[in-house]
Amino acid sequence: MKFELTPQATTLILEHEIGGSEEYYNQFLAHPTVPPEASGVTIAIGVDLGYTSMNEFRAMFNKVIPDRDFNRLSQVLGYRGINARNILPHVKDITIPWKKALQVFMDFTVGEEWDRTLETFPGVDELVRDAQGVMVSLVFNRGTSLVGSRRTEMLAIKGLIPHKAYLKIADQILLMKRLWRDGNADGLLRRRNDEAKLMACCAESEEYDAWLEDKKEHGGFA
Repeated sequence: MKFELTPQATTLILEHEIGGSEEYYNQFLAHPTVPPEASGVTIAIGVDLGYTSMNEFRAMFNKVIPDRDFNRLSQVLGYRGINARNILPHVKDITIPWKKALQVFMDFTVGEEWDRTLETFPGVDELVRDAQGVMVSLVFNRGTSLVGSRRTEMLAIKGLIPHKAYLKIADQILLMKRLWRDGNADGLLRRRNDEAKLMACCAESEEYDAWLEDKKEHGGFA
């Protein structure tokens, strides 16, 4: 059965990947960009070519964009960080139309990210659908590695998923913000807040209300 995001999860991901609207996409993201940190050249809706194989790129964009643009973009696969920023001017003029970007997102990206999420977090398919969507958002943004000090919370979440511990998973998502507090990454802080809130919403309403009040009182969303 094809995996589909809930409306709430779709809104969350599109809000943080493309500003939530076609207008924003057309103004800022229709051409390739390089987001902060170790990102690669990124196109369409969050497709980071720095972490995309040739087979994946072909599956997503062959026959979707003109051959000339396909061939040029294939040359920047694997470039990340400063190398990606240096090569960006060579492909910056390419345009990925909104409808094509959304087509790739719905037809390919969502399913691919769900498969990666399932593989990394056994039992995620037993969670309620909004919680599944949060985990797809997390994997889409952070990848699947569970190794190292920057992945402490990701590993903790793996152990919580079989217990459907929605509030504890939400807490771990908020704890991830330690990684970006000292950088220019306000968007990532907001994304973790929104993911945590949607995950916590999957708990019983009274438990969620108490959790939300506690976070507001103690600066959990700061």
